[in-house]
Amino acid sequence: MSHGGDVDTRRFAREVIIDLLWGAAGGPRGAGFTLAHICAGFLRSQSRVEEPDVRRALRDLESDGLIDRKWDPDLGDDFYTLASRGMDFRTARYPWDRLDEFTGKQP
Repeated sequence: MSHGGDVDTRRFAREVIIDLLWGAAGGPRGAGFTLAHICAGFLRSQSRVEEPDVRRALRDLESDGLIDRKWDPDLGDDFYTLASRGMDFRTARYPWDRLDEFTGKQP
């Protein structure tokens, strides 16, 4: 994925991250992943997404309120979890044209 990337590719990366965190949310409360875990998820897929693009997608998702990021002192790294808005967005099957409704932002 290029740094510019097209909209579909950027959306794909964000959807994969939400899906990874969705799967973690089915486990113990507060389950999530570090950046390394998320990058490894892309390595196992058929799609090539570079770490800078993963970082950008994580920042976008956090800015939109779809995921949460917290520092985990035990891991010595940021830990990402799916926010309730992200769960709603995933349940609604990623209606990108209605993203503002899920993030609470004004168009």
